Amino acid sequence: MKTLNIAFFKLKALVKLKSAWLTILVIPIIFTFIAGGIYSPKTTAETIPIAIVDEDNSQYSNFLIGLIKEEGLLEVIEADIAYGLELVKDHKVEGTYIIKEGFQSLIRKDLNPQMEVIKSSNSYGADAISEIIASGLVRLQSNARAANIIIKEYEKRQELNDQEKERLWEEIFNHSEGYWYPQQLMKLDYQSLYFNQESADKGSPVGFSEGPFGVILVFIALSGIYGLGSFSNELKLGTFKRLYLITNSTRALIIGNLAPLVVILSLQASILFFALNKFYGIYTDISLLNLIITVLAYIILTACGVVLLSTFSIKESQLQNRYAIFVLISSIVGGSFWSVDLMPSNLKMVAGLTPQGITMEMFKMANLGNLKMLMIYFVAIIIVSLLLLLLSKKRIETYLK
Repeated sequence: MKTLNIAFFKLKALVKLKSAWLTILVIPIIFTFIAGGIYSPKTTAETIPIAIVDEDNSQYSNFLIGLIKEEGLLEVIEADIAYGLELVKDHKVEGTYIIKEGFQSLIRKDLNPQMEVIKSSNSYGADAISEIIASGLVRLQSNARAANIIIKEYEKRQELNDQEKERLWEEIFNHSEGYWYPQQLMKLDYQSLYFNQESADKGSPVGFSEGPFGVILVFIALSGIYGLGSFSNELKLGTFKRLYLITNSTRALIIGNLAPLVVILSLQASILFFALNKFYGIYTDISLLNLIITVLAYIILTACGVVLLSTFSIKESQLQNRYAIFVLISSIVGGSFWSVDLMPSNLKMVAGLTPQGITMEMFKMANLGNLKMLMIYFVAIIIVSLLLLLLSKKRIETYLK
C-alpha cells in the first residue's frame, strides 16, 4: 500500500507539470512525424536508383537496359552523360553505368564490350549492381557466342552467302534467347536461418535493427533522462529521507519511484508504435504479445538502470550528460542504427552485452515466433533488473544512514 501511495502521488504531481506533458506526449508525437517520414513505405525506396547512359543506341544496348529494368531491385533512370554525372554528384543514384559506343558490334564479333561505371562517394552497392548488370551482359554474349560458333562451321563449308549467314545468325541468337523464357534458367530462393529456424515467408531478419525499432529504443532510453533528473533531485533535496521516515521501507521508496517511470516510458512506447503503424503503415509480423514482452523488458531494464545511476553523487547536469553519452554509444554498438549481423564477431559479442543489442535479439526471436527464446531473454533481463534494484537499495540505505 505504501508503494502504491508513493507511485500515485508521483504520477499526480507529474500530471500537473507542463514540462511532463511535453516529455510524455508532445515529443513522442514530433518524433513519430520524423520517424514516420523517414521509415514509411511510401517514402522509403524499396529499389536502388541507378542511371544508365546508352552511347551505343543499338538493339543490344536497348535489350540490356530492358533486362536491367526487369530486376525488381533496381530503379533505372535513363540519362545522358551530363545528367548521369549530376545524379552521381548529388548522391541521387548508387552509380551511373555507361554503355560505350560499339557495344553491339563487339558482342557480334565475340569480343568483350566496355561499360564504364561512375560510383557515388557514399555508394555501398555499386559493385554488387555491376554484377547484376554483368549477368545480363553474359546472357547477351552467350547467345551471340552460340550463333557465332554455328556460323563459323557453315563458313568452313562455304555453304551460305552473307545474307543467309546474317539471317541464320539472328535465328540462332533468338532461339538461344528463348531458353530464358518464360523464366530464367536458374532461380534463387532466399531464406534466413536463426538458431536453426527457417524464416521463409516473413522476410529476412538480417539487418532487423534497420528501421524504426532501433531508433525507438534509443528514444525510450533517452526519455529516461527525465526520471534520472527527478530521482537525483529528490536525493539532494532530502525528499527520500522524509519519505523513508514516513514509510520506513526502502523497497517501497524505490518501487514507488520506479513504477511512474515505467508507466511514462510504456505510454511513450505505446504512442510511438501505435502511431507509426496506424498513420504510416510501418508494420511487422510480430504479434502484439511478443511485442509487449520485448518492449516491456527493455523499459524495465532502462528504468532500473536510471534508478541506480541516480544514486551516484554527481551533479545533475553531468549525470544526465554522461547517461546520454552512454545511451548513444551503447545504441551504436548494440545495432540500433545498423545491423549487428554485419559487424565482426568480436563486436557482435560486445553488442550482445548492451541493452539495445539484447532487445534487438528479442525482436528477432519475436519476428521468428520463437516464444521460448523470447522468454529466456525476458527472464534474463528481469534478473539483471532485480540486481540493479538491489544495488540501488544498498546505495540508498547507505545514503539514509
